[in-house]
Amino acid sequence: MKQPTWTAIVFLCVCMMSFSSKTSQGKEEQQSRTAEEKRAQEIEELRRREIHGYGRVIDQTGAPVEGAQVLLSWEEFTIPFPGPVKDEWIACDKDGTWEFKKKAITLCVLDAKKDGYLFSRLQQDRTYKSEDLRNNRTSPTNRVILRLHKLSDPTFLVTQEGRLARATPEIPVAKHFDLFRKKTMPIAEATNQPRHVFYPDLEIRVEGKGTNSGWRVTYRAPGNGDGLIVTNALLFEAPSAGYAPECVLEGIRDQDFPRYLYLRTRMPAVYTRFDMNYSLRPDSCLLAYEAWTNPYSTRSLEPNEELEPLWRLKEQLTKDAKAEINAGRRLNKAELPKLIKEEKAKSEKK
Repeated sequence: MKQPTWTAIVFLCVCMMSFSSKTSQGKEEQQSRTAEEKRAQEIEELRRREIHGYGRVIDQTGAPVEGAQVLLSWEEFTIPFPGPVKDEWIACDKDGTWEFKKKAITLCVLDAKKDGYLFSRLQQDRTYKSEDLRNNRTSPTNRVILRLHKLSDPTFLVTQEGRLARATPEIPVAKHFDLFRKKTMPIAEATNQPRHVFYPDLEIRVEGKGTNSGWRVTYRAPGNGDGLIVTNALLFEAPSAGYAPECVLEGIRDQDFPRYLYLRTRMPAVYTRFDMNYSLRPDSCLLAYEAWTNPYSTRSLEPNEELEPLWRLKEQLTKDAKAEINAGRRLNKAELPKLIKEEKAKSEKK
């Protein structure tokens, strides 16, 4: 039998490689066509897509807020994709309800407002997600609920922020904090200070509980008659009762600790809301805060929004409030409307 020549063998290999290449190329072309067809189908679905969104605005008592306005943001479909993002304020009816029906591919709520009301993201139901609107999971009987706080006693608030403590398993923390001088001092040293030099508004102790066992944070109000409340509730009026001299918290994760601390301190009493920020790790524990204080010895923690653009007046009021509190006196709230009116007049002349 005649043996195949090397030329024939090479020719056969080339033919097989060519066939394999054409087969592979054909598969790639088919996959490309399939991907293009799928993309074209997705684009057509987006072009036809409509979002029907339903919501309702209520106040802190659950009553509907007639005439409230809601700021919605949505994205239209255009070629090239993605399209422009549009924002629009829409009004609520007498039942506090609103509806959105447009061709759109996304939808989310940015804000809500009405004169005499306060909108805070911290008030909103955490179970609400933008996906509920975007994926048409709302309906006339299953509306997104937004909350506005009806203001009853808006006032000037002293606002502050900072870091309270940083502890490690080897180095615990034990100190007093003077809120209005914004000073901290070791407890033994602070105890010997005259109150007109250093007032211990809050005592903080932070210590590790052992390897990977979490942290213990103790808050204490050292002054006579002082007290504190720790809770997850955002309040716009400090509680009139229920204050304890001490609170001990234990946890491993940041969310194990309640978010808010309400402090009643000094005489006459001054009320403060702390929004605490915890950062808990096996090797460290960091405590930071934002604080809002009513310097008039009333319990309102509602901000006066007329003051927001009047930053010079706010700075002066903050300076005066701290000086008066540290001297054992309080600002005169009756003067606030006059001060706001005068500052607005100055701003209009400029």
